Amino acid sequence: EQQKVLDTVYRNSEELLELIDNVLWMTSLNAGDAGALVGEFEVRDLVQESVKRYQKMLDEKGLRIAVELPDFRLTLSNDRAKVERIIQNILSNAVKFTAQGEVKVSMRPGANPRSVDLEIVDTGAGIDPGKLATIYEPFQQLDVAAHRAASGLGLGLAVARRMAQLIGG
Repeated sequence: EQQKVLDTVYRNSEELLELIDNVLWMTSLNAGDAGALVGEFEVRDLVQESVKRYQKMLDEKGLRIAVELPDFRLTLSNDRAKVERIIQNILSNAVKFTAQGEVKVSMRPGANPRSVDLEIVDTGAGIDPGKLATIYEPFQQLDVAAHRAASGLGLGLAVARRMAQLIGG
């Protein structure tokens, strides 16, 4: 019983930390203080770390995770922290909005030799095509109360998009 309570406290603290991080990132992005810190890093490792971070939540929801990564190393020269935040925000949404089924993460070399294509797909309820533009605006959430029990401020995708634009993604 104690372990169950501790797991709940831990999960809630992780969600709170994610919310705080997104608020801080959005503040920095809005103030123009979030310049890119370019360095080289291995993208496969970053994707695997991000998936591992959400593994417990996936397990608790009974969701499968499929990860398709190339067999070779892909080194990217960009801002690792921003790429990590982009991946985590999109992956977090995929897990939160998927009640059953799976989340699939795949990565492959991009058209440009210095880029990668990362795709995160889920079996969630989906998004009305007419509302796609609004989900990337700060503090915007779709009326999805019937589809999930998760909370949030509606900043995750806004932060991800702004960061992607900032780093050339």
